[in-house]
Amino acid sequence: GLGTSRTKPTENVGDGGEDKAAVKFTITEGEPTLVTFVDVVGPDSLLPRGAVQGVERLEGGPFDLLRLDSALVGLREVAWERGYADAVVSDTVGLVVGRREVDLIVAVDPGPLTRVDTIVITGNEQISERTIRNSLALREGDLYRRSAVQTSQRNLYQSQLFQTALIDVPAGQDSNKVVNVTVAESPLHAARIAGGVSTLDFAQVEASW
Repeated sequence: GLGTSRTKPTENVGDGGEDKAAVKFTITEGEPTLVTFVDVVGPDSLLPRGAVQGVERLEGGPFDLLRLDSALVGLREVAWERGYADAVVSDTVGLVVGRREVDLIVAVDPGPLTRVDTIVITGNEQISERTIRNSLALREGDLYRRSAVQTSQRNLYQSQLFQTALIDVPAGQDSNKVVNVTVAESPLHAARIAGGVSTLDFAQVEASW
């Protein structure tokens, strides 16, 4: 909303002492600025109804930048999942002169279709590259999709073979992606010994290797 605010020094507040001061903020909220028009522009094949509705729901409500940002992120993720990892989603906000209203136009530029060109694995010492590649949902020549990156990351961690596993691509718009997989191996052997006494005076011992 459009409102006013002012600050006022306040004396003798708390135990601030002579060299300190407290500041009081008084905010008067105005009426909220409303979104009265929303339009999403882009290829129909790239904009499923559910993703578009995330933006259209802003119409009629207060102009909320957090909700707008979440809606734009949702559109980018949909585009990436369909193989357009470099899609650009932009918004144009027009303030209606003399009224607390804005028009919102969201444009989606998909850019080129992106594929996995090369997978580069680094950081492995004892675990073979073949083992790591078998854990990946990414394959050279496939579309570069968001879900494939997430599944690959999850598989690497769930294998318990790695302390860290990072998947990224060099910045820049390129239809052929070089995917870097950087890992740090966990110890390949682990030992555990535990013991205790039950309420019936039985000793319990557990060991694992």
